[in-house]
Amino acid sequence: MFLNTAASKILQKGRQKSPFAFIQKFGYVDVYMKWKKDSYYDSIEHITKSIELKSIISLKNCIAQDPNGCIPISAVSKRGLEMGVSMKV
Repeated sequence: MFLNTAASKILQKGRQKSPFAFIQKFGYVDVYMKWKKDSYYDSIEHITKSIELKSIISLKNCIAQDPNGCIPISAVSKRGLEMGVSMKV
């Protein structure tokens, strides 16, 4: 069977390894996050009472309560149920 050059190039690309076909390894990293307060968003009732945003609002409140304005990511893991996180971080 004879293929034209365009078709053969397409077939050759299909044989190449996909950029998404790899095994990802990861480890624990303790990250500090800072929160910049914006009182405008705190005053919008749709945001503060939203069920979909409950987790991120809990995270925001946790960061805002810290005197340094930042928390280690392990604090999210410790407060998982409060923040709606169902896995260890």
